[in-house]
Amino acid sequence: EPWVAAAPKSAAAAAARRPRRWHLQVPARVRARTLGAGPPAAYRVAMRLTTLAFTSCLVAACGGGDPQPGVDAGPSADAAVDAALDSAGPTTVGGCGPTALDLCDWIPAPADRYAPATPVTVALDYADVTGATRTFEVAVRAPIGAPEPLPVVVWSHGGNDGRNDALGVGTEWAAILVAAGYLVIDIAHAPRGPASIQALCDHLGYDAVGCVMFKYLHWDRPHDAARVFDFVAAQAAAGPWAGRIDPARIVYAGHSAGSGGVLMVDGAPRDFAGQLVALPDPRPVAFLANSPQGPGDEGFVEASFAGCARPTLVNTGVGDDTNVLGVNRTRSFDLMPPGDKFRLYVREPAARHTTFDQNGDACATYSAQQGLDPARCDLYRQWIASAALAFLDAYARDSAAARAYLASANLAVLAGDGATWDRR
Repeated sequence: EPWVAAAPKSAAAAAARRPRRWHLQVPARVRARTLGAGPPAAYRVAMRLTTLAFTSCLVAACGGGDPQPGVDAGPSADAAVDAALDSAGPTTVGGCGPTALDLCDWIPAPADRYAPATPVTVALDYADVTGATRTFEVAVRAPIGAPEPLPVVVWSHGGNDGRNDALGVGTEWAAILVAAGYLVIDIAHAPRGPASIQALCDHLGYDAVGCVMFKYLHWDRPHDAARVFDFVAAQAAAGPWAGRIDPARIVYAGHSAGSGGVLMVDGAPRDFAGQLVALPDPRPVAFLANSPQGPGDEGFVEASFAGCARPTLVNTGVGDDTNVLGVNRTRSFDLMPPGDKFRLYVREPAARHTTFDQNGDACATYSAQQGLDPARCDLYRQWIASAALAFLDAYARDSAAARAYLASANLAVLAGDGATWDRR
């Protein structure tokens, strides 16, 4: 199963890179400020984020000042930040503070981002539970010049109808992850035809009515992902990528229905035809669930999430609504066993479902309709990306600095009233 081409090693270029900086480039006078020092929090921070296309913003709009209209009711985020900054609780790291918000994120500076190699598509197949051959496409996206062996992020898309073109899957997240030095494999979970759906229904025990309602990709995503994990192991052992990717550092990530597959592989059983079915896979070291399901959603029950024993990050918010509500999505985190669990919960309703897929369109539309500041849409995406990249670096790269960031108050300070950051 060789890939058509491997990304250039660029070892010399990688060695020549200066140490990676995980904050934005700002003037020295700003970097020198400490918490509580400097001018009022209304000064402008130039946030030059070329790859992520985040806009410049006023510091007051990036977390300080009064809450936006429609902010989710709950404990005061200001009080939470104050508590986090208290010596008895988490402190900030890297110079982060209300007057230095540019030092609070975990986004690589523009000079430290890796360019993407030309993506390669590969068709994979396996025999499914009905005995039929299931075929689907993946897109492999690699960074040029990143330190090797590369950690791997396997990505599952949302939706119930399936996809055939892997190059169109997860493009916004892939740009962020590849720029940060991760090899990304986007799965196009292929649709099934009527005969294939019926055969799967018969195998799982659905009656005629149940088969009409059955969302077959709930079953296929974990099995497709397992085939991709096999593919990663094969590529790491032989061919042009031998020794250049690390099959022991796989993170499984997704959005919406894709996060349902992530949770199942993480260990959360799901109802199929009246039976709870668990499909855990030991190979991923961590899991990133953007807009996941909660208890009572799409076959998950309250007891399901007790099976998620490995490191897991949940990103969701009050505006993360589809047929599944954001206020229930967040409960997945509450029901997981403690230990290496993290949650970013955006408290402003303008952060829509697709915002957690790093797409700003729905957020901009909602903001315009509600008279809210559309510039905040880029900030939500910044918070979500910061949480994700720090989490990946902590568990796929075993970065002590990233672990310190996750344990700090940086995200709470960065988001201010706009989001809460929880750890268990």
